[in-house]
Amino acid sequence: MARQIGGADLKVGPFQNPEGWFTRAALGVLRTEVGAAFAGGKLYVVAGGLAMAEGSTLVQEYDPKTNRWRERAPLPMPVSHVGVAALNGKVYAVGGFLKSVHLYAQPYAFEYDPAKNTWRTLPWMKVARGSVGVAVLGGKLHAIGGRGIDRVTVSTQTRPPTNGRTLHPCRRRATMHQRLPLTAGFTSSAADSTGLLTIRMFTRSTIQ
Repeated sequence: MARQIGGADLKVGPFQNPEGWFTRAALGVLRTEVGAAFAGGKLYVVAGGLAMAEGSTLVQEYDPKTNRWRERAPLPMPVSHVGVAALNGKVYAVGGFLKSVHLYAQPYAFEYDPAKNTWRTLPWMKVARGSVGVAVLGGKLHAIGGRGIDRVTVSTQTRPPTNGRTLHPCRRRATMHQRLPLTAGFTSSAADSTGLLTIRMFTRSTIQ
């Protein structure tokens, strides 16, 4: 089941179309540039811009069984364009921007434990960036693409063990690997047992 989260142009209404998209309970808050991940049977929507804020600490949890949202412990830092992924039942938030548009990229990484409703700080990335794609492979988080403090694309990863930056939650350290063959300002990433795949990117030549 696919769900659209946030977005300034999102319209919510009681409809269902032939392609299988249908509406569920609304977030209740206007949000944009959020990060989202599915963990423990629930969907978590993290940070992003609000109606009166360029970044936020807001975290909302959606339960598909009850079709209800509830707020959870806030992210330790108000950001937008944060990279989010789930691993071993926990949610990870990486990087992000403090202000629009793509200003003040951050190097921070955080881990959320749904059972305790708490966040903890992980080792920082070596390069601050927002709009970063995050995927899980081999028990590690892979942060891919994004834009740095100078608003230019920074280091990325395609597949382990020789490419990209990985953050190992157990070892509490980050490592840098090979860059992508081209610059990618915004990326969305996924992984399976064969490796990492960057599924969306906009280059410096198309995004200024």
